[in-house]
Amino acid sequence: RAMRRCYCANMEPLSMKPNSAIVADAGFQSTATTSYTESDADGGPATGFTKVTTANSPVVFRGIGSGRVLNTAAGGYIRQRFDVTPAEQVIWHTLSRLASGTNAEAVLRDVTNAAAIGTTVEHSQGAWQWMRRIETVPTGCKVLETRLQGEGASDDINWNAQCVYFPGQRYFELDTTWDSDFKVPT
Repeated sequence: RAMRRCYCANMEPLSMKPNSAIVADAGFQSTATTSYTESDADGGPATGFTKVTTANSPVVFRGIGSGRVLNTAAGGYIRQRFDVTPAEQVIWHTLSRLASGTNAEAVLRDVTNAAAIGTTVEHSQGAWQWMRRIETVPTGCKVLETRLQGEGASDDINWNAQCVYFPGQRYFELDTTWDSDFKVPT
């Protein structure tokens, strides 16, 4: 009975922030790359961001696409930003796979105060790894940034399933592509 109702072959992570932007293209299923900003657009390290949509490929995690960050300078990343309230809790999950290079890093930044939040989570594994951060938004922080980052100058990393959740909000806001209660968007 459940199989008749859940017929889509891919998954899309849920993210939310009421009265603010939700994670755009959280499962990297769109062919466009405009939902994420590359670090060199911020005057930071040079990086390249593309999408991979090769079905049944190890670089696509249970879906139809993944994001690929290829650094041409150390510390390159892609990012998204969210309006936040100081002292609220944020839970951030993402999946990453290091194809080559030094480390895949999940970095949270306080854009308002130009500072890192908490301790960066990183790994150097060639298999998909679940990366999780639970942090409290610092005093004075109005804008939070999630960075999907490579540590080395030539890191090649696949990303998927970015989920940003604020547990104090107690509900999920679905984007406009969800048009039915019994199927996921196509």
